[in-house]
Amino acid sequence: MKRAVRYVFNVVFEMVTGCYHDSAASFVKIYKRSSNKQTKMINPLLKFIIIALVFPNISLAQPPNLGTTTDYAIFTSVGALGNTGTTTNITGHIGTHVGAITGFGAPNVVVGNIELANAATAQCLIDVQAAYNEIVAITPTVTSHPPAFGTETLTAGVYNIGGAGSLGGNLILDAEGNPDTLFIFQFGGAFSAGAASSVILTGGALACNVFWIAEGAMDLAANTNMKGTLISNNGAIGMGDGVILEGRMLTTGGAASIYNGTINLPICSIILSVCDLVISASAMAESCAGNDGSIDLTIAGSSSAYDVLINGVIYNSYSTGTYSIPSLADGMYQIIAIDTLSNSCQDTIDVIVLDGGASYNVIENITSCLNDTVIYPDNFNQVIIANTSHTSNLLTTQGCDSIIVTNVSVLVVINDTVNETICNGSQFMSPGGNSYGAGSFDETYSSSTGCDSTVTFVVTEQIAYASTVNETICNGSQFTSPQANSYGAGSFDETYTSSTGCDS
Repeated sequence: MKRAVRYVFNVVFEMVTGCYHDSAASFVKIYKRSSNKQTKMINPLLKFIIIALVFPNISLAQPPNLGTTTDYAIFTSVGALGNTGTTTNITGHIGTHVGAITGFGAPNVVVGNIELANAATAQCLIDVQAAYNEIVAITPTVTSHPPAFGTETLTAGVYNIGGAGSLGGNLILDAEGNPDTLFIFQFGGAFSAGAASSVILTGGALACNVFWIAEGAMDLAANTNMKGTLISNNGAIGMGDGVILEGRMLTTGGAASIYNGTINLPICSIILSVCDLVISASAMAESCAGNDGSIDLTIAGSSSAYDVLINGVIYNSYSTGTYSIPSLADGMYQIIAIDTLSNSCQDTIDVIVLDGGASYNVIENITSCLNDTVIYPDNFNQVIIANTSHTSNLLTTQGCDSIIVTNVSVLVVINDTVNETICNGSQFMSPGGNSYGAGSFDETYSSSTGCDSTVTFVVTEQIAYASTVNETICNGSQFTSPQANSYGAGSFDETYTSSTGCDS
């Protein structure tokens, strides 16, 4: 620590007396030496002295004091901390003071410490609450904004929402050329970011100067591209699939969860005049041949080496120049370039790769019922009376030709006649639930192929037979009928069922 302090005052002496070669280069040495654990406590002093003396015309904003939470990517004071994905990438410490930590093993990557119920988490617990209390006490400058943010450009300010709030679409934060500009969002209730929403920084805005606080849960839905430090007071915090956060997620109490997300701690350049890194990028649309979109990336700066990260994962190392990043599916890409010599200079840009619309030749075979109408891919309509074929010539919005040949087969329609008999005065009950007397009747049914079929029921009424049988008996005797009834002299009726099932 004495060595680091000596360097500080050597540089200050050089700058005050004018006896120096390169004060910025000297500061880089000091800042690197002061970045280890033994000298980390003097960093705030370094920042104040260097910015005040080297850059006297820069307005010195006072961001909230995060204490030890500065080094944490995700932390909960009281609650479980869990990861359910396999491609989660985190740069920074993670931890909880009370609760379990699960799911952060390989192939997930955590570049930092995993802290659980120790002196570090005890201090972090205090610092999270203190940071929240400090930010919530800051006087708002904007109180009239609706609870929903997105698809707009905002300048510096403290935005206060009395209840719950949300983010949707693309929110642009414009620092108007001042990298010290603060953006603070205060919510009196929960905060949520909708799927695929983004915070885009421009005009020199830095993620380390963006703060979101909520009195309740904070949730980032799938594929959100978020910037800034998020602090929940007594609420759960969560990141959905594919979320990219340049910042932190902290809570004073509640479960913390992440699924296949990426968190990178924000890197703020102290030596603004030395950090001359600027990147620009343009997306090349996918060609008609298939999924081969690309990004042309241009790196400008005085350093000789830069690390390039795509969506939080190191892609390659480059010097200055223009490079092509090929074979990209359509979607949003966050590109970060970091000066590998100083590690304190970076630039970020978000690029969207659009689908060019692939060209293809397809033969499709479909079936149709007789007299049904088929709509082809080119919106041509046709009533089908026999097997047929149609060719659709398509042109996508990106100018890609495609041909679809549609072969149509007519399904067989079964028409049948069913003969039924009924007894005199009876009714026939059809499978369709209809009752018929003698005659011919048509009913329509849907077959297993979905086409209508006609069944004709021919109903015939059976004749009822009536017959008289003369029998003689001796005086005092009885006649026994086929139904085993005994009769004396007289006339008697009995009913019999014929072989057709009809009574006679």
